[in-house]
Amino acid sequence: GLKILADGVILKSEASLVASRTARWTDRQRKTLSEFLGRLDPKAARRAERLLGAAEPPLARPPAVARGATARSQP
Repeated sequence: GLKILADGVILKSEASLVASRTARWTDRQRKTLSEFLGRLDPKAARRAERLLGAAEPPLARPPAVARGATARSQP
């Protein structure tokens, strides 16, 4: 869960998203991920596109991790 501060405002929330580089991503799935990450953090969206947008990676590669995605909200 998110931490609620004394004044009730959540200043920052961080999450790590993990995606398999060995999975076969459809164009629609890539677009959905890109749009989702773009809403959270445009830099994270660009990293995911670089990691998942290329040709199918070798099976031995570890999963891709988009770290540092941030969302800011106020009540």
